[in-house]
Order: sequence, then structure tokens, then C-alpha cells
Amino acid sequence: MFNFNEILERLKETTGKSKNKEIAEFLETNETNFSRWVGRNKIPYEQLTNFCYKNGYDLMYILTGKSTNEVINNQNNNENSKIFNVQGNNNNVHIRSYRDEQLKILEELKKLPEKRQKYYYHIISAEVLEFEE
Repeated sequence: MFNFNEILERLKETTGKSKNKEIAEFLETNETNFSRWVGRNKIPYEQLTNFCYKNGYDLMYILTGKSTNEVINNQNNNENSKIFNVQGNNNNVHIRSYRDEQLKILEELKKLPEKRQKYYYHIISAEVLEFEE
């Protein structure tokens, strides 16, 4: 699904750095580990998440090339389509309870300081992306 070389190019673009060594330092690893990741097309989700969180970068953009807002808007459009189909099958209760749980989670997140909210956002984003692979 994701290509490490594409992610690497976005990291270089975002940070203004051009050398793999510099990117490895940003990700708090050594050149040997970094080279292995590139060679194996292994995406270091934890390191990327920490890097974005610490430096205020958009993890979704680094991973996909699309901003978080673009991805959310696409998900909302897709979600509305799914809800319409599910309602046609008389399964409304499951969708509503699922949405209620989402709203409860959002309400709890809103109680946290903004910096902590961003941290959890990046953790969840990384988990979702890793799960989709």
C-alpha cells in the first residue's frame, strides 16, 4: 500500500533535508537501520509518528501525500455512502451505536490538552495505516 521511497521523498520535502543520513537522524535511528528500512520497504510507523508529533508535521501527509483534512473529507464521503446502504438493509441500530461510541471517544479526547490530543491522533493514524497493510 505505501512505498517507503515515496514517504522518504515527502520527508525530505517537508524537512528541507536531502540526505538519508539527515532523515535517519530526524527519525532517531542510525544509517544502518535506515538503509534496512529503505531496502526492505519497511515503514517505521512508530518513528514516523514520534517524529511528526515532536515536530508538528502532518503524519497523514508524510504517509499518503494527502493532508489529514483531505483524508477525513474522503472518509466522510465514503462513510455517508455506507450508511445509506446499511439503512436500506434495516441495520440502523448498529451504525448508530458505533457512531455513539465514536462520539464518546471524541468527547473524552477533547478533555485532554491539545498537545496530548495530537499525540493520540498520530498514534491512532499509525495504527490504522499499519492495520490496512
